[in-house]
Amino acid sequence: MKLIDDIRRALAPAEPMSTPQPKTEIIGGASDGKPEYMRQGMLTPEQSHLKCVRQWRKIYRRGGPAATCIDVFPQFALSNGYSFCAEEENKALKEKVEEWADQPHVNFDQVLWSGVLDAVICGTAFQEIIPDSGQYGIWGIVPRDASSFRMVYDKYGRITAYEQIVDEGYNGIDERVVKIQPAALLSISLFPVPGEMYGASLVERAYDDIMRDADMIESITCGVHRHGTAKNHVRVGIPGESVAQIDLSDIKRMYERVGAKNDWITDANVEIRAIDSTLSNLESYSNITLQRLAAAFGIPDELLGLGRGSTEATASVRIRAFFGTITTLQNIVARTYSQNVIDRITGVPGSVWLEFNEVSDESFFKYATAIAALRAGMDADAVIPAEWAREKLGVPADEDPLRQGMDEMVPYDKVSSYEKPVAIKATVGASKTEDQMPDKKLM
Repeated sequence: MKLIDDIRRALAPAEPMSTPQPKTEIIGGASDGKPEYMRQGMLTPEQSHLKCVRQWRKIYRRGGPAATCIDVFPQFALSNGYSFCAEEENKALKEKVEEWADQPHVNFDQVLWSGVLDAVICGTAFQEIIPDSGQYGIWGIVPRDASSFRMVYDKYGRITAYEQIVDEGYNGIDERVVKIQPAALLSISLFPVPGEMYGASLVERAYDDIMRDADMIESITCGVHRHGTAKNHVRVGIPGESVAQIDLSDIKRMYERVGAKNDWITDANVEIRAIDSTLSNLESYSNITLQRLAAAFGIPDELLGLGRGSTEATASVRIRAFFGTITTLQNIVARTYSQNVIDRITGVPGSVWLEFNEVSDESFFKYATAIAALRAGMDADAVIPAEWAREKLGVPADEDPLRQGMDEMVPYDKVSSYEKPVAIKATVGASKTEDQMPDKKLM
């Protein structure tokens, strides 16, 4: 009987796996338990999260140093390009993904830029995944305004849906809420905050320093305007002489109309002397706020044209650390699009993935060193697989190994009589490089 029971249990269908239930809850509670502004730690509805996001986006659209700091992140993350990677057995799936991304309406480069940019500004970027019934399963990805979306989640922080608030009616007074399923929306958070549903906005983190920099520049501008036309002290009369009040009033009214292009014609009893006509240390004041702004955004001062008196060595350390941050953000973006977009196109999770090229120039020297070692005759497996190096260089594989190098060979009748190979003495203890090797002709 025991054997029969074991066979029955083995042949019986497996019980459906249930989702593990967390025991801890998020501090803010479920989205339907409190108003939106209270769950964001705000006191009044006027301080809602969506209203803050609109303000952050407005700061970016106004431009200035803050917008330049924001643009640094998508620029460095995407400037060196990306590629779709797969194992050899999944080459067909990789080509399928590349065909989808090459479609004009997809505009995958803009999608990636918008995702990184919106996540930096708003904390969390939202993009709609539009499905279709064709061979790819996804028609395209459309970036949306993050200030119109909010999450619907339970007390454990599990997202059950998204809601988009659409303004309608006269002057946008009325609102319409559109319910969206989680599978139809792609959300990206580059700076997640433990225990919170929305990512951290770099504009929010740097908001105080953005305002200080704007206030400093406004003060400097007002000072330049005020001191651009020198303030003058007009002395009437000579010592010991009494001047009538009516004369002083007339002269005062006359000199109140003095501008930057006015000249004066006076008699010997009137003396005009310029006072308070210089400005100093304006650049140092501006650099202080710019340095704080760069620190608030987490970017090196050198990217804003500042050096803070540092040496080239310390500047290189700061830039290298920033490259490390960009590499981390690249990994987050690549994993997000690979799992939510590419896996749906291929139907085989993990078969094709998105990979960004290294942002640091040091990777180039690593590749060059490895390739030089391969050409010097070292064991390929001890250095790096030759096919990997060929792929990084974009060199296609030769289908016929016997044909390798045949195109470079010169027939005997085309070799001049005076062209003779010249041997170059190689350094003792070192292998010959390509430049040291003599030109070989077919003799």
